[in-house]
Amino acid sequence: MISKDINQDCINSLKDLGCSTVFYSPGGQNASLIEVIKKNNYFKAYNILDERSLPFLCLGFYKKTNLPSALITTSGSAVLNLIPGLAEAKNLYPKIILITCDRCHSEVRKQCPQTINHQESLKLFSHSYTENPNFGTTTNSYSYPLHVNLRYKNTSNDTIHSSSNDPLDLLILNEKQHNTDSEVLNWIKSYNGYVINEIYSDIQTPSAQNITDLELMSQMQPLNILSIGDIPTSSYWRRAQSKNKIYRYQKNFKKLGHVYAKQIKKEELINLKFKLNKSLKPNNNSRIFPRNSEIAICSDILKLIPNHSNLIVANSSPIRWFNHLKNTGSLFKDNINIYCNRNINGIDGLISTAIGIHLSDSQKLTYLIIGDQSFLYNINCLEIVANYANHNFKIIILQNFGGGIFTNFTSKEISNRKHNFTFQQVSQNFQLNYTQNLVDFENNQIIELICNNEQTYSFVQKIKQGEKYDNLEKHKRI
Repeated sequence: MISKDINQDCINSLKDLGCSTVFYSPGGQNASLIEVIKKNNYFKAYNILDERSLPFLCLGFYKKTNLPSALITTSGSAVLNLIPGLAEAKNLYPKIILITCDRCHSEVRKQCPQTINHQESLKLFSHSYTENPNFGTTTNSYSYPLHVNLRYKNTSNDTIHSSSNDPLDLLILNEKQHNTDSEVLNWIKSYNGYVINEIYSDIQTPSAQNITDLELMSQMQPLNILSIGDIPTSSYWRRAQSKNKIYRYQKNFKKLGHVYAKQIKKEELINLKFKLNKSLKPNNNSRIFPRNSEIAICSDILKLIPNHSNLIVANSSPIRWFNHLKNTGSLFKDNINIYCNRNINGIDGLISTAIGIHLSDSQKLTYLIIGDQSFLYNINCLEIVANYANHNFKIIILQNFGGGIFTNFTSKEISNRKHNFTFQQVSQNFQLNYTQNLVDFENNQIIELICNNEQTYSFVQKIKQGEKYDNLEKHKRI
C-alpha cells in the first residue's frame, strides 16, 4: 500500500473513532501523515519536540474529557521514549491511539537505522496491536491503549538486477584504518572510482574521486556499491536500496538477522573490479557554501578545532553537513578523534555521550556540534555539564530556530518547529560561559551560532535540482 492510501485510511479511522486531537513529534517516517493531518480542519494537532511527553499529554486529555486522542511518532528511539507514559497509562485503559510510523517488512532487521521492532518494544504497555490503517472499522475488537504500527514502503520500488561481474561504481568507507586488514587497505588505495568517505573513517583514498550523497540523490542511477565498515551514515544507499546491488565488508562481522547488503569475505572483496562511472556528475554547486548557511558555519568550525581534540557530531543535520564537507575537499584533520551515535539515529543522549567522552580524558579539548532542537531536547543535561565538565568541554549549537532538517521531508510551513529564543539565559542559569561569536569559542563552554535557514534550504535545493536550479536562477536575474 502506498503512503497516500495509508494516510487517508488512517485519517478516516481516527474520524470514525471521534478522535480529533493529535499530539505528534516530527520525523522522517511520519512526515507525510503529519502533513495530511495538519491540512485537515477536523483535527487539532500539536507539534511536540519530546516524544516522552506524548503519552502523558494524551493521558491528561483523557482524564479531563474522557475522549480519545492520538499520538504519532517516527521510528527508532522515538518509539522507545513512549514507554514511561504508557506504563503510567496502561492500567487506566485510557482511549489513547498510539501511531508509530515504521518501515516496510522488507527493510526491517537489515541493520538499517531506525528499524527496531515496534511491536515487541511496546507490547507490555499497550493492550492491542494492529498494522491495519483501517483500524477504525474493527475497533470493537481492540482495547486501549491501541498501538497502530503503519508500515511505509521505500519510495523507490524499481528493482534493477546487476550482474555480479559488473564493476563497482561507488565505495562507502566508514571504518578506522587500524581495524582494517592490510590486503583490504591496499585494495582501497588502488581504487579509482567514486567514494563517499564518512567522517568516522580515517582511511586514505589517494586514487578515488569523492562524491557526496546529495549529489548522488539528485541523479539516482543504479549502481554497484561496496560499503566497508559500520552502517553508512549516508542516506543515499537507503533511499536507493532497491535500485542498487550493495555489498558490505566488515572485519569480525557478526551477522544478526537480515542485512541491507550482501555480506562478502575479504577474499571476495580484493577480487572486486571497479571503474569511474562517467555518467555520474559531481555538482560544483555542492562546493560553494552560502554565507551563514549551516554548512558554511560547519566549515568554519572545522578550521578552528585544534589538533588532537575530540569531536562529537550530533544527529540529524550536523552529521550530514560534516559528511558532505569531508567529500567536498574541506579541511579534515586526521588527528581529530570523531564520534557519533548512529545506531537508531535518535537525538537522545547526545550531550550525555559527549560528556562521557570528555570525562574519560578531561585534559583534552572535547567539542559537541549539535542542532538547536537536539540541544533543547537534552537541555536537562546542562546540570551534568555544570557539575562535572571543565572548561575543556564545549557545546557548539547550530541555531536555525526550529528543526530545519524537516524541510527535506515535507513543506517548510508544515514541518518546522519555529521558535524565537536563544540559549543565553539557560547557560547563565547553569553558570556556563556563553557566546554567539565563533572566534571567541576558546573562552566559553556554550557557543551558539545563528544560521540562515533560507540559505541552507537554498543550498540543498540547488544541489538536488542541479542544472534546473541554475537555469531558474538565471531566469530570475533576467
